[in-house]
Amino acid sequence: MMALLSNKRFTLLIVLLLAACHCSDGFLQPYGRNISSQRRQPIYYQQLDVSTVTHTEDDHTQSIKGTTPSLNHPFRPWPNQVVECEGDYTKETYLEQIIGGQLYENNNQKTLPKLPVPTLKQTIERFIPTALPLCESDEELQSLIRACDKFEDQAKELQLRLLQRKEDWKESSWLQKWRNQKGYLEVRDPVAVHRSSGNDCSSQGKKTSMLWTAAMRQSWQQASLFDGVQIFIQCLSCTKKGIRRALCIVACKGYFFAVDFVDDQANPLALETLAKTLVKCQEMAQEQESLDIPKAIGWLSGCNRDGWASSLDKLTRYESFKEAMKVLESGAFVLCLDETLPETISDASEIFWNGRGVLGCNRFFDKSVNIIVNGLGQAAVLGEHSMMDGSIPMLVCNQINKYKYERFSRASLRLAPPDKSNEDIKVHDIFGDCWEDNDLTNLANQLGQYAHEQYQELTDSVELKTIVHEDYGKQFIKKGRVSPDAFMQLVLQLAAYRCFGKQVATYEATQTRQFVHGRTETARTVSMDSKAFVEAMGYKSMVDNDGADEKKDKLKLLRNAAESHHEYTRSACNGYGVDRHLLGLSLVISEEEEQPELFKDPVFIRSKSWRFQHQACRHVQDLVPWWKTELE
Repeated sequence: MMALLSNKRFTLLIVLLLAACHCSDGFLQPYGRNISSQRRQPIYYQQLDVSTVTHTEDDHTQSIKGTTPSLNHPFRPWPNQVVECEGDYTKETYLEQIIGGQLYENNNQKTLPKLPVPTLKQTIERFIPTALPLCESDEELQSLIRACDKFEDQAKELQLRLLQRKEDWKESSWLQKWRNQKGYLEVRDPVAVHRSSGNDCSSQGKKTSMLWTAAMRQSWQQASLFDGVQIFIQCLSCTKKGIRRALCIVACKGYFFAVDFVDDQANPLALETLAKTLVKCQEMAQEQESLDIPKAIGWLSGCNRDGWASSLDKLTRYESFKEAMKVLESGAFVLCLDETLPETISDASEIFWNGRGVLGCNRFFDKSVNIIVNGLGQAAVLGEHSMMDGSIPMLVCNQINKYKYERFSRASLRLAPPDKSNEDIKVHDIFGDCWEDNDLTNLANQLGQYAHEQYQELTDSVELKTIVHEDYGKQFIKKGRVSPDAFMQLVLQLAAYRCFGKQVATYEATQTRQFVHGRTETARTVSMDSKAFVEAMGYKSMVDNDGADEKKDKLKLLRNAAESHHEYTRSACNGYGVDRHLLGLSLVISEEEEQPELFKDPVFIRSKSWRFQHQACRHVQDLVPWWKTELE
């Protein structure tokens, strides 16, 4: 045991967990054909005075007494155990005052502007330059222009309906529920690979127990990140009862354990206690593996959503499994102990992302947060982000990375006397009782084996390479009077041009979080200026053979294209992009109505069928985002 405790990854994990638990006021998220999502009450401290919360059922107003949660009591109780929102943020806004924080104090949230609806003319004028470079013939170009000329007249009634929806949703965003459902909750592809995003948060070299601690400290602040899990409403109850304790789910060798991270007096457990808890989880997992206990859950959660829902329906007919799933879902997040020893950053990134088809059993992909630590002490956060932006996990990683082991070590000694750290270590084998039923065991093995094969096929179909570019950075780019983000987008445009032999529809996400319940808008990188730039650069690099005048001309084209991209991105951030408006117009068309000609135009369809997508992420220097560029 002492050898295991000395391994740096255990201390690293504990500090990460403690930091995350201070930002875990999250929600349960949906999967399956019937769309619904839930947010569970994160009552981590049973000694809190529930009388400090008043609740009015009619308007869900809250009155919270006292100050911002302290280190000992960072979590406020909720009036309800479960909140069902179906992808609609308005169903849970009454919790904002409970969550607290600067944004929600003094009704600051209500002062935020509402997402606008652009005029049809604004959208068409902005759309045309992004689509013209994608025309493959003069006939396509002329057809596109004709469809655009007719669009304002053909979409006039649709625009009125969209403006009415904006009025109907005046306390929120006309887009948010559509975007959450159509973009995420109704998608049947596996969460793993397709929607799992994350960040490396370990290069500071802190120890595992420190990561655990740091993670718990973050968990109360990020309302849409922690305590989240996708659910299939036909199979899992929306009205679960009882106050749960502060649970973290530990995954080791494909087995799942529930552990507390506070004591009976609501104090965070000592680092030594948490480290011993992790060792016990490891020992129990080793024993289960020797008995050939099923490892089905992780594999199943990595399946197609309908396939996972069907398997879950069969498994939860057994009461023991149904109760075990309740415990698994109730954890603030999943802490994954891997034994891999990757040799390169690409190896580590791919294993963190999908486990290379081998470690998928050691993840619960439905959970909004899986914190992974490998045998070298390297850590990453893997997350399902249906109800939040993908940038949120990175922000949390940034915060977690700021915590220092020494700080938590001193706090641990103050909050938990040494004698308490020697008490019995409590670890609950979540699915232990399930395997006493032979029929359930056989069913889990059968479903798990099939899911493993499907997951292996999925991971074999994708590839991830991580490149750390150190030749120059944003300061060098700025000296050339070019936006670093626009510069990188044009670098990728040129790469795509040389890869495909033409420009292709390209997606870059940009933020609309300045608006109430705003998320993202598409920044279309393709433009007439980007077309001029990539065509001037050509299919092969000839810059070394260019004369001074040619280089000057190409630099001018680069700056023009960068400025066009910067202007489009700025407009998109202000709610005047193209794609969300066109999506809204398409969703208010009734089945019996004729679509505008533009929506059936081949170039229009091509312009929103992304062949290349990527996103710039601002993060601290030591973090490596490893999910952000996808190429078809």
